[in-house]
Amino acid sequence: MKKFSDLTEEDKIRFSKFAKTFVNEFINVDDKNYIKICRNPNNCHRTNMRVDKDYLINTLNYDWKKIGNQSNRLFNISVDILEDLFEFSIDESYQLLFGFIYPEIYDRFYKPLEPDYINESENRTNKYKLNKKEIEYLISLYEDSGIFDRDYALEELQSLVSYLNGLNNSLKLYRIICADSEEDIDDINIGSHYTLNRRNLVKNHYDRGSIQSHCYGDRVFLLTVESTKSNIDVMETLSNNILFPIEEEITLKNKGKGSVILSIEEL
Repeated sequence: MKKFSDLTEEDKIRFSKFAKTFVNEFINVDDKNYIKICRNPNNCHRTNMRVDKDYLINTLNYDWKKIGNQSNRLFNISVDILEDLFEFSIDESYQLLFGFIYPEIYDRFYKPLEPDYINESENRTNKYKLNKKEIEYLISLYEDSGIFDRDYALEELQSLVSYLNGLNNSLKLYRIICADSEEDIDDINIGSHYTLNRRNLVKNHYDRGSIQSHCYGDRVFLLTVESTKSNIDVMETLSNNILFPIEEEITLKNKGKGSVILSIEEL
């Protein structure tokens, strides 16, 4: 068998069909809602993998890749079946399991349990949740940026959501603006676009001169602003980080209303 990266679309279709057949024939759920694997009807073995929402949320965290770490019994018996009954090599068996059979197990038994939204947090206590429509929109932004590997894009998106969920409730943010004087700075509608990284903001937008093309005033100021996590516009923040990752942007709702200017420094 070829390496996964070398498989053609026809190969992938063929092995996906094989995975469906394999799961149909050898894998099922017992009366206690545990996945079991059977070499034949009289030789079945229960795994430690439950098929319920709690297991999907707290153990798998909506990620089929975690199936490979859950049950040695599922892995070992599956490999035995692939080698003994279908004469695949050990390397081919690994590839079939991790590339096709585990995803099929997830699609068959766990995907129907997914709610309308996906939250990356294992404990489900964080507020940032993406529904499937939002996820598809954000994946399309990765494609606009030249990233067409869906699994990679989903992993990157999950990392971004995890990053936002890990932020403290109280945020110190930085923003560069132009004005003729400090008195001209609006301290109510402070603005939407910020970053947590003061050093990179000054380096990328002031030292390199990129702010000049967006300046509407004779002087350049660095604002230090205090806001809260609840003021973050999550979709805009995610979108901007996908399209302009170097900027590390935090986008606030309502032009920053409710935020407080802590200091103003002329650059």
